[in-house]
Amino acid sequence: MNKLLPAIWLGLGPLPAQAQVLVPASSDTTYWRTSLKAGMNLNEAVISDNWKGGGATSLGVSTLFNGQAHYLRGHHSWDNEASASTSPLRLRCTGC
Repeated sequence: MNKLLPAIWLGLGPLPAQAQVLVPASSDTTYWRTSLKAGMNLNEAVISDNWKGGGATSLGVSTLFNGQAHYLRGHHSWDNEASASTSPLRLRCTGC
């Protein structure tokens, strides 16, 4: 067995090696459709001190971001969507 293994290796001889062929990357982006939408809203409610019902004066800001990317090439399609929203609010109590 000890002499058989080197004989097998010598019998195979040099095996041909083939490197990967590098294809230049295409800069064609026509397969992608992208969109980005952003919005901002401002909200204010003022309650005066002589308002008998009480209440709270408020000031709020809300923002929204929505991004989309759609890929379509042949029978392959890929849809991505990301949304982010924030709404900080500041209150001031009147007559509390």
